[in-house]
Amino acid sequence: MDKPTAENLKGKHIADLIPPLNEKEIMLSGSTDVGDVSWIVPTMQCMTACWALGTPFHTWQVVSQGAMPIAHKGMLQAGKVMACTAIEIMENPDILRKAKAEHQERLGGEPNYSLIPERQEPPRKD
Repeated sequence: MDKPTAENLKGKHIADLIPPLNEKEIMLSGSTDVGDVSWIVPTMQCMTACWALGTPFHTWQVVSQGAMPIAHKGMLQAGKVMACTAIEIMENPDILRKAKAEHQERLGGEPNYSLIPERQEPPRKD
């Protein structure tokens, strides 16, 4: 987030503002399981407030806050955003066309290489 937004959140436990849209392309450090999917289709992410500001990622504190109302409200909000986005795309096919064109442009012809052999079957427990 930008410095003015960070300053506005100083001393607060929960964000009480929506940061301005950052038009610049940013790289978030970390990883998700959607990485392989993003090579095949246009992909986006939605971030909502689900725990207290300053909580370190991947800790028991995050897990414990998952049972709190803020986590439930944040996930419901994310679900609403995702559903409204899907409806908007279905009602405006031009959005999907533009997203696919941008996706191809961003890939720049770079192929996706899967580490899983092409005809690999999942292991089965007999």
